[in-house]
Amino acid sequence: MARCALKSYVVMLPVLVCLQAIYAQHPQPTKGAQALVREVVKNELQAQQGDQSRWRYVLREEQRGINQTKEVIETSEGVLSRTVAEDSRTLTAQQQRREDQGLQQLIRNPTELRRQKQEQERDEQKEQQLLAMMPDGFLYQYEWSDGRSIGLSFRPNPAFPPLTREAAVFHAMEGTMIVDESTKRLKELRGRLVRDVVFGWGILGRLHKGGVFEVRQDEVAAGHWEVTVVDVHITGKALFFKTIGEEQHEERSHFREVPGNLDLVQAVEMLKQN
Repeated sequence: MARCALKSYVVMLPVLVCLQAIYAQHPQPTKGAQALVREVVKNELQAQQGDQSRWRYVLREEQRGINQTKEVIETSEGVLSRTVAEDSRTLTAQQQRREDQGLQQLIRNPTELRRQKQEQERDEQKEQQLLAMMPDGFLYQYEWSDGRSIGLSFRPNPAFPPLTREAAVFHAMEGTMIVDESTKRLKELRGRLVRDVVFGWGILGRLHKGGVFEVRQDEVAAGHWEVTVVDVHITGKALFFKTIGEEQHEERSHFREVPGNLDLVQAVEMLKQN
């Protein structure tokens, strides 16, 4: 009897070794981690859809070799911004006048502002769709917890079919997620393209393996979270987001809430005062 059991073990040993290797390469998803991500995504979507507040903040942006610092104010008619520095140097008086003239032009003819707002709203809808696919589109594993934050790793779920080109790009990512333990809000998301993403045999677009992105959120006021860092470094073409570039770094800080009924004229005057 013992001899039979030993023989069975010897026969099964290669299989067990293979399974162990597979497990080491791809840790099995944790049900608790999947449930946590589902709760976090629910909280994020509810917060975005129910938020009617308007904010003023400082934006530092690096894109295509240009480094700018801007004062930004959100209004119901769109987002206004005024550049205050380039390459860490304050604008000259002549440059400031040009900025003011551009703001006055937007007041007289807000067509461009409305176009920008429509692009931003379309991108926000895409972002919410990508956020909604996270619980099912990826497999998650607990990595660490320090009592305040929880760290998770994620990789694409092979059983999930991405239905849009944006989802196909997102689904080619693996990386890490950091969650605020008390509020179950997303603090940080880092991803890396683990394979090339090709559309239409490369004619419609191609994004190359190894590209990375990072999004960071902070609680800028009691119970209110805002994106404070966006960092994208992806080579290729066709990222599909009008307001996000393939090579872009943004930092947002000094958040202050402004009245919800703030109009364009009032917002321009607030920007000019600084």
